[in-house]
Amino acid sequence: MIVAPHSPSVDRANKTILEMNESTSEALRECDDDYRQYKNLPESARVKGGWDRKVKVTMRGPRFVAMVADETSFCDGSYPNDDHVAVVFDMATGELVKWTDFVIGVNETAAATFKSIDGATSSGISTTGLTELALKRADTDPECRQALESLGQMEFQIWPDARHEQLIVKVMGLPHVVRACEEDIGLSIPEARQQGFRDDILGPIEQAHRLAASMLKK
Repeated sequence: MIVAPHSPSVDRANKTILEMNESTSEALRECDDDYRQYKNLPESARVKGGWDRKVKVTMRGPRFVAMVADETSFCDGSYPNDDHVAVVFDMATGELVKWTDFVIGVNETAAATFKSIDGATSSGISTTGLTELALKRADTDPECRQALESLGQMEFQIWPDARHEQLIVKVMGLPHVVRACEEDIGLSIPEARQQGFRDDILGPIEQAHRLAASMLKK
């Protein structure tokens, strides 16, 4: 939960986080049910399906709060299900960021929505500029380039990284066998600006980075 002075925007963000946690609890129950079915166990059997989640906070303000989770579940005996979700709140409203609101001057821009294995949702974006960038980054790996080209216009999760003063974009939607090609691409502030991201998201990232750097010096 977000601990901050009480306000409607904080309450709204915390309500969303609570709903996500409830969705995770339901996903864990379903994982146990799948494991019982895989092992042919009765419903009364106490089991614990494999589930691992690592969460890190990549920005704590000003204005934006960002949390990133990497999850792996193993519930039905086939292969691990890896997933990634980036949850970014605009604390001016307490709502999840809609990334199309923070991009200007980019052709063929479209919104994207992602739902993780635990039910959490996050917004993303699809642009020709980011698609071309991802393909260029994959030039040294023919298998990844081929996998990315198969997606056509790619969809990206996005989140701010205040520590490294970057905006991170990640290709989503690849099959499990080439999931390693879903690389995190760090955009510097000038690079993000060239991709059309607005200063009202980039400015706070710069400010958060300066604040973090000054705290380390003390």
